[in-house]
Amino acid sequence: MEGRTVSAAVIGGGVGGIEAARKLGELKVSPLLVVLSEERLGGRSLFEELALRFLLQEVRERLRFCQGENPREYQVLYKELIRSRDVFCKEWQSYWKSQLALHGVEVVYGEAFFESFYTFSVGGVHYTAEKLILATGTKEVKPAFLEGDADRWWEWEDLPKSVAIVGSLPQAYEVAYFFAVLGVKVFLVEEGGYIFPSEDSFVREIGERILTHAGVVILKGRNVKRALKGVSGWSIVTVDNWGKEETLELERFVVYGEREPHSPIELRKGENRWVAVDSSYQTSVAGVFAIGGMKGQRSASAAKREGILAAENLFLQMMPPLVSSIHLHKDTIDYTLIPEMFFFDYPLVRIGITVDEARVRFKPYEFQVVRRKFASGLLGSAQGEVEVVLIIHKVSQTILGMVAYGRGVEFLVSVVAVAMSLRVGLHRLGEVVYTLGTLEDFLGYIALEI
Repeated sequence: MEGRTVSAAVIGGGVGGIEAARKLGELKVSPLLVVLSEERLGGRSLFEELALRFLLQEVRERLRFCQGENPREYQVLYKELIRSRDVFCKEWQSYWKSQLALHGVEVVYGEAFFESFYTFSVGGVHYTAEKLILATGTKEVKPAFLEGDADRWWEWEDLPKSVAIVGSLPQAYEVAYFFAVLGVKVFLVEEGGYIFPSEDSFVREIGERILTHAGVVILKGRNVKRALKGVSGWSIVTVDNWGKEETLELERFVVYGEREPHSPIELRKGENRWVAVDSSYQTSVAGVFAIGGMKGQRSASAAKREGILAAENLFLQMMPPLVSSIHLHKDTIDYTLIPEMFFFDYPLVRIGITVDEARVRFKPYEFQVVRRKFASGLLGSAQGEVEVVLIIHKVSQTILGMVAYGRGVEFLVSVVAVAMSLRVGLHRLGEVVYTLGTLEDFLGYIALEI
């Protein structure tokens, strides 16, 4: 078997792995990037997150020209959307390939089979790597109730008539919304008493309103007891807290269940089954780093940043002691400032602490909850409104958390994230943004009101 030695290898072609390899190439390390196949470049983040949110944006624009009464019209629209999605994915893959080539990254396609922590083979070639970044993400844990394999919605060529979706991840709610607005009968099975179980009560309230308005049937407090795939579709048996069973006969069934690290080598686990890493993303094995889904992070934006930091820390380990004492970046990721975002007609965003967390950490007179709605016509938009909930510390006037929904809130959350990281008081922030005449301007209005 042919053998080669490389300074650094990145295993996994998701956005985190791509960014790590690109950064290593920029640092002149000449890394090797191992991707399962050329079609899988971008990983789950591309096909199940970025592409989904592209579809949600596209369907919002195109539904304006669809009468919404003819099922065939929805089928035609769906096929157009899927074609646009495929173009979107190919354009991203083409961009990533050009960036990797530009920075001297060697890309090999195939599965990496490890013999030890630093030696592996891909496609008949044996590699030895001095340093390693694992970005292989997660794999599904098949639930006990599932008899057969659940459907993968991104592989559907035709629009189904009915679908059941199980799970509490952002993608579960986004997929439910997407198919519901296209006229599909969608059942969202939520075993808890409410949807968005780990989110703020305001997120739950607004999110449920959006989904039900779109036509999603939310089955709260129900568990799937058995799901059996037949010739014509799925037979799904659900049971409530009192043991009452109900059977759904549906065309499609999608599961967003538990996932676990998909590690090609045995590494020490930390909390919640994820691979244990330190602040530099170093695992328990010297010279082996883990990022993204390997350590439990499911956000593509966070995985990209982790890829950069892991690459820089790997590079510093390769430098002489005097050089490596000079850090490329002394910053770390503050995960509390990474917003949780759900994309529907417009984004629903939460950042910072929740109201429940505020009640635990502060006395009632120490914080204030402010809720406001603004007609988006003030922003030059033809329809809809913007809804903002702020949790504010009364003494320092700093923003502790925010929930926002509507057109343009992704820009608003960026301003709030910067204000939170710098601990800028709301009144001070209002003095700056009050005269901009943009969505951020609403912070100025709120600052003057309280």
